[in-house]
Amino acid sequence: MSRSPLTTGTPLSPAVELIFTRWTPHILWLLHMNGPARFGDLQRGLAPLGTAMLARRLREMESAGLIEQHPYRMRPPRVEYSLTELGRSVVPLLSAVERWSADHLSTTESARNSHGGDDE
Repeated sequence: MSRSPLTTGTPLSPAVELIFTRWTPHILWLLHMNGPARFGDLQRGLAPLGTAMLARRLREMESAGLIEQHPYRMRPPRVEYSLTELGRSVVPLLSAVERWSADHLSTTESARNSHGGDDE
């Protein structure tokens, strides 16, 4: 994955760039919750994610070792994506983010509203 201009150089940077690139945590979460999935299944679960972006993200995640492809010799060809051991090692982190969101999202929404919220 290429480095973004927002890279800070903190010890968190490499992991944040790898795991929290747009759509990556969502793909990891879907594969964790639902098991191996085909491209179309992932795309339906991640609407409005486009075909090109999903294909790009899957290639990046595969090259990083987070997911793997399982091709099946069928007509038409079929490929499923699943988490690797490295990908599964991220699940506790995503679970912690999910718990934090459930515990604190209403607080952050209230704070936003009390500070004027979005540009109204």
